[in-house]
Amino acid sequence: MTPRILLVPALILAAVLSGCAQDPDTGITRVAELPRVSSSAGTDAGTSNAPTGNTADGEGSGRPQMRLDDSPERRDQLIGAWNACLIAHGATADNGRNAPGAAGQSGTKSDTYPRAADPVPDTAKAACTNLLPLMPKELEAATNPKFRDQSVAWISCLRDHGIFMHLLNAQNLDANYDDSMTSIPDNAGDIDQKCTLQAFGSGK
Repeated sequence: MTPRILLVPALILAAVLSGCAQDPDTGITRVAELPRVSSSAGTDAGTSNAPTGNTADGEGSGRPQMRLDDSPERRDQLIGAWNACLIAHGATADNGRNAPGAAGQSGTKSDTYPRAADPVPDTAKAACTNLLPLMPKELEAATNPKFRDQSVAWISCLRDHGIFMHLLNAQNLDANYDDSMTSIPDNAGDIDQKCTLQAFGSGK
């Protein structure tokens, strides 16, 4: 089975910022080398163009801070403002680009905010760095001292609900489906959101 990366709700933003790749064999939209927005301002997977560090409410960096309990409307507002800035500074608008959907599923067209097409000019990236949202600080070991235990709880919750995955490292939530996974629940996105909030929002 081709390895795929699950997109937790808060990390859907990272997929939007980095660009989604489609597996030519399966047609499944996935994220290749999913970057963490706290340390990457690039739209190309694996790039790192922004100041490192994830501060509360964007203090210090001046960048907006994503939260675990953000509404879809707030996420769209933040992502939209960044994309609009990129377009205003020379990036090409891509109104037909698919938005990332639930885990392992192709996205559907979304017109809720403008989208900048890759490649984004370096001048546009630099001009809009201050609008690039920071990921929730709970979702990285560098900014969450409880990350290890909470990430294990997240995986356990997913498995309890039929999504069998394993973490790829101890720093963030990059994860692959187990080889035994032959299908993904239709409500995988809802399950993931529940498990993310349960594991990282519990305050344990």
